[in-house]
Amino acid sequence: MDDSAHGTVVLEVQTGQVLYMNTACAKMSHLENAGSIIGHHVEEVIPEFDRLLSVEQTLALPRDHYAEFHRDRGDGHHLLLKGKRITWCGVDAVIFYITDETARMEKENRYFRQVTAMTEADDDNLLTKGQHSITNDKIIYYCKKAESSLSLEEGGSYDAAIELLATTAVNLEKAEEIRTRLQRKALLQDYGEDQKTGSLEYLRSQKNGRPFWTQLKYVILEVPGTDNINLFIYTYDISEQVLETHMIDKLSAMEYDVLGVIDVTSRTYTRKRVRGKMEGPETSITGDFEELARARIKTVVVPAEQQEILDKFSLDNIIGKLESSEVYFFTYSIQCEDGTEKRKKYQFCYLDESRSSILYYRSDITEMYNREQEQLRQTEAALIEAKKASEAKTEFFSRMSHDMRTPMNGILGIAGLSTEEADPQVLQDNIMKIRSSGEYLLGLINDTLDFQKIESGRLTIEPQIIYAKDLLTGIVNLIKNTAEEKGVTFRVVNKNADLGTYIKADPMRMKQIFVNLLSNAVKFTPKGGTVELGFELLSRDGRISHDLVTITDTGIGMSKEFLEKGIFKPFSPEYNTVTASYAGTGLGLSIAKRLVELMGGTIFVESEQGVGTKFTVAIDFERVEASEVTQTASEDAQKQSAARGGLRGKKILLAEDHPLNAEIATKLLKKAGCEVTWAQNGEECLETYSSSETKQYDIILMDIRMPLMDGLETAKAIRALDRADAGEIPIIAMTANAYEDDIKLSLAAGMNGHLAKPIDPKALYEKIAELL
Repeated sequence: MDDSAHGTVVLEVQTGQVLYMNTACAKMSHLENAGSIIGHHVEEVIPEFDRLLSVEQTLALPRDHYAEFHRDRGDGHHLLLKGKRITWCGVDAVIFYITDETARMEKENRYFRQVTAMTEADDDNLLTKGQHSITNDKIIYYCKKAESSLSLEEGGSYDAAIELLATTAVNLEKAEEIRTRLQRKALLQDYGEDQKTGSLEYLRSQKNGRPFWTQLKYVILEVPGTDNINLFIYTYDISEQVLETHMIDKLSAMEYDVLGVIDVTSRTYTRKRVRGKMEGPETSITGDFEELARARIKTVVVPAEQQEILDKFSLDNIIGKLESSEVYFFTYSIQCEDGTEKRKKYQFCYLDESRSSILYYRSDITEMYNREQEQLRQTEAALIEAKKASEAKTEFFSRMSHDMRTPMNGILGIAGLSTEEADPQVLQDNIMKIRSSGEYLLGLINDTLDFQKIESGRLTIEPQIIYAKDLLTGIVNLIKNTAEEKGVTFRVVNKNADLGTYIKADPMRMKQIFVNLLSNAVKFTPKGGTVELGFELLSRDGRISHDLVTITDTGIGMSKEFLEKGIFKPFSPEYNTVTASYAGTGLGLSIAKRLVELMGGTIFVESEQGVGTKFTVAIDFERVEASEVTQTASEDAQKQSAARGGLRGKKILLAEDHPLNAEIATKLLKKAGCEVTWAQNGEECLETYSSSETKQYDIILMDIRMPLMDGLETAKAIRALDRADAGEIPIIAMTANAYEDDIKLSLAAGMNGHLAKPIDPKALYEKIAELL
């Protein structure tokens, strides 16, 4: 009795004292220790005992069988007492077995309430209701409320009914979910895990071919007094609720001013909502969709679009479009009562996979449409500008072709004349003319390369310590003779600038800026005119001086339109009857402006046709003390001397297919004390190197464009040779290919450096010395 799950207590009849109580009974009475209460009166330890069973009922208990009493303990618990008279250790006593039946009674109540609820269930959207034994695979009760529902026989197989139900699901995944969730084994497992209710929603087909949304709810309960588990199932038509839900989902991320639903079968619409005031006369909230469309189009759509929009509002057209696209839309313009136009967008999409209802909604896109039209206008304007730029580039290349051919024709013509000339003075004069034409041609090429570097962000400023007066003298010397030959007065005006000092600047780029500006000034100033180069110190801040440099001329000037739109644009020289006779790339001013800006300065221009032009450059210079200059000059001299001296006795393998270029390079290298071996193409270079002794050559100078095997292929082949020095010997590209991509290709082929032609001797010596 001590281990029994039922409470057991033994009382003496005459005194009511407790003779025995097991642990289960003590727990029911909320007592900690059953043994400690032996000998106490029952009402001392269980105060409510007299309410459960009176003294008279206790004395009247029989000896030959148990009497049963059902009692409410008053705290929500229901007890079953079974008792009889016994003799306990020679004492007249009664024994009670007490069972808490609260859970059993609640289970019975739930079952009978569910039976009552099923009997009374009669909701408008209820399709079927039924009770099934999942223990015995049997349909106990089934009621069909709608014609579209399944017909099932009471007494039939539950498993067969569920399989038939699954076949009604439109979606195969949902069909499998029905089978899985409602199979008897799964339901019994759910019941054992205290999961006694469930539901699922699915799209269900019906006899007329139009699917509808169904909700299935179920409850699992045990039949009182048995081991049987029964299932109560209800099915509902929830199409309207799902429709509303899908509409809300679809609309949550969109703006609209008209919203409605089209029934595909009946071809009718139901207008659900309108935001704001509709244009034109009010329309019915239901009716034939295409009749509505025709009436609205005739009333509010702008006349030019009416026929096109009428075709688009055809329901057959809409359905056809939705066969291949999730959403179908089109736009059109409407005429408002105040005379303004608005742009509207109609969109159509199926509400769900049944494709029986189409959601339509209209939104106002006037603002977006106007913005797109403005962007379109801007795009068209940009295309026109791009076309002009393309035409300008075409004109530029045409002029470049002409400008390059002019000095080239001079070079070739004078060279041809010089072959039969014996007079040394004439030959000397011819050489100077060839040199001058060559320098001009190189200038054209350099302008093009500089512009390309600027555009790609690769052009850099390389400041050096220079004497300001030397920089000025170099610039003046380049301009003075040209001005004198043309009969233009050229003068330098220094207002207060200190030209007798050292500064940090890039001398080549400084000359490029001011020689360009001064050359243009002389070029476009007629005979008898004046060109002036001016300097002015604005202020000093420690070592930094803030200066203005001006170039003023009395030339032909420039038009106001060119000043505003084209003066610093590349490929855009101003063309008129005067400028047409001058050669030029149209890049000079663009490059000058970019260089000034790279140096941290600004450039301004003022001009008037027939009066002249003034360029103003505001720029800062860093002054350098004489002691620093002396030290730097000494270091540079030592570096140059070491670079050139370090080449003496070095063995050079030169790969160059052009004999004249090879001759020039050979003479420059021999002048520095190098020994040179000439290979006339890449194939010969590879053969010469591969057949030489290890480390016979100190360095290889490699042209890129050569017959039989180009420089890139040759460099790769040399690096791939199976010899100790093949991966170590320095290879320098010495080529006219001077673009960034060319340099990358050279390095990728295994070369160590890249020198652009025409070769600068100093750069050549320094690069070789650096790599050796």
